[in-house]
Amino acid sequence: MKHGVNHYAVANIPGAVSKTATYALTNVTTPYILRLANQGLKDCIQKDSDFAKGVNTFRGKIVHQAVAQGLDRRYTELGSFFEKSE
Repeated sequence: MKHGVNHYAVANIPGAVSKTATYALTNVTTPYILRLANQGLKDCIQKDSDFAKGVNTFRGKIVHQAVAQGLDRRYTELGSFFEKSE
């Protein structure tokens, strides 16, 4: 019990209800996939900051800071790929 809410954790819920979990994942990812297919990666990155937050690598560089830190690799700011070309 925390903050007046009873919290209960069950390990591997997606494995226990795989069909429901698949539908849930598909429902939230499909709009991103369709947007990517219709607009292209560059437009998605430039026009949608939430989409850009999900990009881990771009043109061979690690552009997600936590990924770079976790791998002890160099981090490159994603926006740096677009500043000079515009």
